[in-house]
Amino acid sequence: MIFLALACVLDRTGQSATSAYERELALQATYSQALESEAETVRLRVDQLEEINRYRGQQEAEKLENLDQVQDELQRLRGILEEEQFKAQQAADDRLALDEDTAFRIEYLELRVATLERSLGLEAPQPPDQGSGVVVDPGGEVQLVPDPPVEVELGASPAELIKRAEEALAKDQPGVARALLTRLLKESPSDPLAAKARYRLAESWFNEGQYQRAILAFEEVVSQHSDTDWAPWAMVRQGECFEKLGQQEEARLFWQDVVDRYPKSQAAADAKGLLSSGGR
Repeated sequence: MIFLALACVLDRTGQSATSAYERELALQATYSQALESEAETVRLRVDQLEEINRYRGQQEAEKLENLDQVQDELQRLRGILEEEQFKAQQAADDRLALDEDTAFRIEYLELRVATLERSLGLEAPQPPDQGSGVVVDPGGEVQLVPDPPVEVELGASPAELIKRAEEALAKDQPGVARALLTRLLKESPSDPLAAKARYRLAESWFNEGQYQRAILAFEEVVSQHSDTDWAPWAMVRQGECFEKLGQQEEARLFWQDVVDRYPKSQAAADAKGLLSSGGR
């Protein structure tokens, strides 16, 4: 009887403490797997660099058999360095001596980059009109006469950013969607649309098949917006992520948690269907 009583302890939210603990363990396992994957990538890169270094060291050791050769090689390297410095200075001088046409083209490209970074989805400014702005010099060469660049209005409301992000997701452009949603959360972190933005951000990872990242991104929705309708749906999607990773038991844990914590929600009804059918 004591064991049964302990097994049914409820936390302050009224859900099973054991269920909450198991869910937390599943999340921590996902964090650990993500970190292990990154650590393995770094380790392989270090091994490659060490191998390259050893190979180069052996080659140099064979070439430089005595101190005279070392000194000769040092002088050669110094000469190369001076030559490269001279070339770099020449390139800098050439950059300053660019004609007006080239300078304008670079300025236009920089304006496009700035526009794309700030608008994240707005069309780039139209190129200058080449009708009246084209002249022919005495040598017969066609040149473009630059007009001063025009500042483009780049304002976008959170609602507009959400709309563009959802359009990007529909077009299978998750990277574009993430850029738009990240901008929204950076500029308007307390906006009422922040919960929806975080949910769509997690969906972008899911659509790319990055299920571990999606699990952690959906958890931000659950932890920061637990009083919204997006939280239970985020937990349903977390279960789907675990299912995609082949972890069916963890998936069922999250779906059951939705039923326990949000029993009257539409997400709970969906979770019940997933539990009864064994997933999607």
